[in-house]
Amino acid sequence: MKNTLIIVVPIMFSGVLFSALSAFAFAKLRFKIKKIMFAILLGSMMLPGIITMTPAYVIYDYIGWTDSWAPLMVPGLFGTASCIFFMRQFISKIPDEVIESAKVDGLGH
Repeated sequence: MKNTLIIVVPIMFSGVLFSALSAFAFAKLRFKIKKIMFAILLGSMMLPGIITMTPAYVIYDYIGWTDSWAPLMVPGLFGTASCIFFMRQFISKIPDEVIESAKVDGLGH
């Protein structure tokens, strides 16, 4: 139980935080390569995880992460594509007037 909590809790909190920040950027901010980056995100969701298993192991072995918790923790710390996608869909339905009213009150993004 202790090992599970050590591995899962930091990933859960940081993954949701970074996914929410990314999703907000995809949903409400305007920047040049937003559509290209979102297409890459969707493309990464369509790639089965089993295909990336061997290259990931080779990379982890090369940087010395085998026999450690790092390969379990680090990839999930910055969010997942599916979490970013679903949060983006939710945030895009929030009216822009809410953000505009926050700016009038002195807040930023």
